[in-house]
Amino acid sequence: MEENGARAGLYAVLSHLFHARPDAQLLQGLAAAESLIEDESGVLGDSWRALCAAARDTTADEAGAQFDALFVSPGLPAVSPYASSYTRGRRRGQLLVELREDLALLGFERAEDNTEYEDHFAALCDVMRGLIAEELGDAEAFERQRAFFRDYLGPWYSGLSEQILAAVPEADFYSSVARFTDAFLTHETQYFDLA
Repeated sequence: MEENGARAGLYAVLSHLFHARPDAQLLQGLAAAESLIEDESGVLGDSWRALCAAARDTTADEAGAQFDALFVSPGLPAVSPYASSYTRGRRRGQLLVELREDLALLGFERAEDNTEYEDHFAALCDVMRGLIAEELGDAEAFERQRAFFRDYLGPWYSGLSEQILAAVPEADFYSSVARFTDAFLTHETQYFDLA
């Protein structure tokens, strides 16, 4: 159960980082959270510590400017945070239709004041956080998480991370975010034995 709490917390962090400009409170929380991941070695632990260090060294204004440069634009943003932009073999609207049907089956509803499409990376991370927090039998909860991850995050998270890394300088806060995103979701792929 402790592992699930950490996993849910990491999905919540990713959801916040991709939903809006990081504020000082989020950066301070990240800077102090190195112990959230017990794994002291390996790519996941290294990328988490690097993200925490980057949060210590970045102001909210700097992180916000990076967020805007990546995801906000009057035209086409540098990086799309939507699954539909990365998936192959499906028509653009097909993924959204399937996702909305699956979210309804899982008991999730779109908030009335939400203007983002459901395939936004932050929303998908938030759904994973919610699935981890469910009080179901272990096998049932695991399978619901596994199926959702396989269908809606697994196929494209590495493409999102690669696009961010291609769009930002090495030292930027969001380069650390991209590396941690890729390491954590690769870890999740192995956890679900989907590799």
